Amino acid sequence: MRQEQNVWGVGLAVLVSSAFAIALPSAQALTDTIAITGQAAPGGGDFQKFNFFQPVMNEVGQVAFRGALSEPTNNEGLYRGDGGAVTLIARVGQVAPGGGNYTNLYSHQLNNVGQVAFIGNLSIGGDERGLYRGEGGAVTLIARSGLVAQGGSTYTEVFFPVLNGAGQVAFQGALSEPTNNLCLYRDDGGAVTLIARAG
Repeated sequence: MRQEQNVWGVGLAVLVSSAFAIALPSAQALTDTIAITGQAAPGGGDFQKFNFFQPVMNEVGQVAFRGALSEPTNNEGLYRGDGGAVTLIARVGQVAPGGGNYTNLYSHQLNNVGQVAFIGNLSIGGDERGLYRGEGGAVTLIARSGLVAQGGSTYTEVFFPVLNGAGQVAFQGALSEPTNNLCLYRDDGGAVTLIARAG
């Protein structure tokens, strides 16, 4: 089982008016605030802290990040910001496509058109998790543990997503086979293709 880094803090980059924020350097050598503690988060609650190790930035200045919220439950979300509006991608407690609710969100990747691929742990099946793609609205399921993979086996785990500008997602999947059970796949927005398999 692969675990994501989960180190949280009240700030990631700079001090702004005595409050910490995620910040982005601009072409003018200034700093754009992406999100700041105390700011209202889309979907409810206020940002309380941000994950130190997991903001990712694309070439057009958008940042995908995890934020912890002031809510008593379902108090973590995955967001995208650009120095203006912040967009909710997914939130703990939301119903995930394919079933279950998100219990953790991580391993996110961001492309230049604002799409975010991420892993979500789920509230069903003990250690079940899925790979998803979203951009602020409907989220698409790409692969999930327990589903049938190309070739007839089932995924036991999905991990290490990589997202390109066309929205294609490459990822590794572990299968329910005793041997040669590690594969590399590519999703083309509806069809998952086997690229390579161990053995």
